[in-house]
Amino acid sequence: ISSLSATLSKHQASTDKTMDSVTKSIGNIAREQSNTAKQLRVREIGYSKGIKEVDKSMNVINIKIENQDHYFIEKYLKWDSDFFQIPSFKIELIICKHTDSVLLNQAINKYIDQIPENSYYYIDIPTENIYLLQALASTNFKLIETRLNYYLPTVRTQSETRYSVKNAGIDDIETLKTVATKMRNKYDRVHADSSFSDEIADKYLARFAEEAVKGFADIILVPNLPDIKPFGFLAANYPKKIEGSFVSKFVLAAIDSSIEKGWFYKLVSEMVNHLKERNVEYVTTITQSANKAAIKVWEKSGFKLYSVSHIYSLRK
Repeated sequence: ISSLSATLSKHQASTDKTMDSVTKSIGNIAREQSNTAKQLRVREIGYSKGIKEVDKSMNVINIKIENQDHYFIEKYLKWDSDFFQIPSFKIELIICKHTDSVLLNQAINKYIDQIPENSYYYIDIPTENIYLLQALASTNFKLIETRLNYYLPTVRTQSETRYSVKNAGIDDIETLKTVATKMRNKYDRVHADSSFSDEIADKYLARFAEEAVKGFADIILVPNLPDIKPFGFLAANYPKKIEGSFVSKFVLAAIDSSIEKGWFYKLVSEMVNHLKERNVEYVTTITQSANKAAIKVWEKSGFKLYSVSHIYSLRK
């Protein structure tokens, strides 16, 4: 949704009308996803008959309350499951035809009842979905992050000033893992979740940085300064064609500003310059509402806020 929403705004001016258009686009995409989900093969599981497998990673569960269907579409997260040693799922959508938060609350609690013990679930909910947010509030799901979704609407060369950077290589992995661990962001999804200790969350991001260098990300830029090991990095994916436009995504960043200040902005500037050479039209990224330092850099770099969401989790 985040990548498509940025793309759908390309013909709009960078004004308040742009934000209105993007919001409408998010709604249109969500409705399209809902229609698609309803067409999936689903079956009623009642209270505890198990999960219907739709494909290798997606399950659809129908919880019926007062003759109303409530579809829970969940995705199995293999990487997270292997790392945390607990079956982990992301709830992609919760779909129903009504707006009764009390009824939806009952459906969610019934859904929770059928979740196996020793498992982990999370869901990312647009702030506009007030009925679902209200329904979740009195369940065992807990709020762990308020996420800001940003996009760069018209990618151009950021600045005539260029900065010395290089591509991170295998030899840089241990250094980047140290940076990712040291520069702990207590507001990100994993660190903010009491389901995981800070030590486990640190190892998760360190592993994320390692896998990014090994290929999870298409490119990782680091400062290239004489006699100084990399003290920060920015990872991104190369543009993919989505709805007729080329969209790229920043996937991970960490900067130790105690070494030298200002390098987060410099890495963003150089990454956008690099992606521009690959004909990118839009770049998307995320941060948390409490991460004021990151917000300052994204907005200084020309990124615009287009949506806000809330992440809830449950460990049973």
